[in-house]
Amino acid sequence: MLIFEAVSEGWLSQMDPSNLVAYLEACVNSRHRPSSAWLEKLFGTWEGSMAQTDLKLTVTLLSSLVALEISPPSRLVEAVGQNQGTLDGRDVVKFLGAAQYVKDPRPDRDLILGLSQHLLVGGEGESLLDQLSSNEVADLLVSLAANGQPPGTLLAATALRIIASAVGSSRMDMELLVAALEAVALSAGPVQQLVQCPDEEALSIISQAASSRLASTAKEDPILAVRCMSALTTCRMPASSLPAICAVLQPTLGKLPPTYLCALVVSLQRSGYRPSQELADEFHIAVGNQLGSFKETDELAELLKALQEMDCQMGFTFLNKLADEVAARCKSNLPATSTSASTTGSVSLGDWPGPHVLEPAVCLYLLANLNHKPGYQRVGQMLSSLQPHLASLPALHLTNTLWASARLGHPVESDWLLEACAAVEQKQALMLSGDPSEFPLKPYQIAFIFGSLQSLGCSMEAPFIDQMLDCVAKSLPAMSPHDVALVLGTVARLQHVTSYTWMTAVEEYVSLRLDDFSPRELVTVVWAMAKLHHRPPAEWLVAFQDGCYALMNEFEPGNLATLVWAFAELGQPPGTIWMDFCCSTLRSRLDTMAPQDLASLLPMFARLE
Repeated sequence: MLIFEAVSEGWLSQMDPSNLVAYLEACVNSRHRPSSAWLEKLFGTWEGSMAQTDLKLTVTLLSSLVALEISPPSRLVEAVGQNQGTLDGRDVVKFLGAAQYVKDPRPDRDLILGLSQHLLVGGEGESLLDQLSSNEVADLLVSLAANGQPPGTLLAATALRIIASAVGSSRMDMELLVAALEAVALSAGPVQQLVQCPDEEALSIISQAASSRLASTAKEDPILAVRCMSALTTCRMPASSLPAICAVLQPTLGKLPPTYLCALVVSLQRSGYRPSQELADEFHIAVGNQLGSFKETDELAELLKALQEMDCQMGFTFLNKLADEVAARCKSNLPATSTSASTTGSVSLGDWPGPHVLEPAVCLYLLANLNHKPGYQRVGQMLSSLQPHLASLPALHLTNTLWASARLGHPVESDWLLEACAAVEQKQALMLSGDPSEFPLKPYQIAFIFGSLQSLGCSMEAPFIDQMLDCVAKSLPAMSPHDVALVLGTVARLQHVTSYTWMTAVEEYVSLRLDDFSPRELVTVVWAMAKLHHRPPAEWLVAFQDGCYALMNEFEPGNLATLVWAFAELGQPPGTIWMDFCCSTLRSRLDTMAPQDLASLLPMFARLE
């Protein structure tokens, strides 16, 4: 083959294009990659003779290049796209399959869209799409998605009808079917569900056939089954098809990694499904068995929320058993091997993956997220087991452990808090000296760590607090209003004197993001400033009061009382219109106000006069 390339390099323009394509196909079969110099000559020659060359040969050329792991040249791809009217359905599928591997520049989206429309209107008597096999249609959907152009509703509906006609056959590749469904689901975008089902009848046939075929493979490949379920629910699969697929998945739940367990539960919740108590118990057991594997507890929070919305929350008995088992392993530092039954007889936690430093951290987060207090001893054992590992905990789990301890109201020993502060200080030092893109602490984590340490009664020294506030200053543009309000409130409770520069940066942030603050967050900001005896410029306070005025009806009565107190402390009385609106709002809610808020209002109003 090297001899052929050496001899033919100077004669490429005179060679029959079909012979060149045949040579590339021979290269594919023999796994020979042509030299870069020869390929460049080929591309230049081919481009110059495209007007006289059959487009089918160019499509075959592009497919051969992809098979050789060579990125097709964008100029050839664009040239084929501009003459798409002469391509049949199979040529379009091959062309789109090759186009997805073009690196720079990527094929124009209008070109890809034009090919989609060409498939729907081309042909005589029937569309070009109808002439394709089910596997070819599935390939088409996958290629469209890979080219950044998920299929539109009409194309998706036609494609699903073709796939439905063959989905029960062994000729239909299951992995390809799932990938095709995921391609259709991509059209949903961030809303997570298509506005309407492309073809309810076709999707019902596909889901029933898929559940039948998945039944034999789900044990070996449960992830494929979850991907199928998630894609089908995004495409608005008929609810009547859900029980069959759930029955297939139920025995495999224990094998699912956290990401796919979360995807399954969320997809069921999104479809409005209400699982049986038996299935709900299986979900709970699966979550319990996977605690140590949740590297991203955002997934766990999403999963718990979905379970709650499906009315299958983890019950008191289950949560206590969960806490018992984790606490027992923390105490013994040994893996669990028994499969003890629960007190209800319906829930058994089964074999656990053994001691893992993340398991007690995630268990504490789960319990706090569900506001379940399992008892002083259980929480204490989990926290004690974490103490030697606090410095090595990922930032997410360190944050969650501190937050959970504070939320559960568990008193923490001073030496434990010292270890926690040392772990935080280590991450702060990395933040202050490193690249912002590699910060070990995310903005919200800084705020929650700071607030949690204060809630736990940690005696933070001034240098530690200043270092924390320096981290806040570095992350301020990326912080949410909630994070900023939390930090300010924590500083005020600690009565820590901040630098003028830091407070000025916070003032600027609040001024720019004023419309994004909730009423409670606005109250926290101005209360903190009053507590710290920090008076912003008069024009800042006027703008702040205007922001509060716009949300007056959304303030809780107690928050309005605090707002009035803060303005009194800062010596900046709002105008008459503002006060009249505030008073009328308070009058309408007098019966809901706490006695202490009522008692404090008169002297506050007197000071504002």
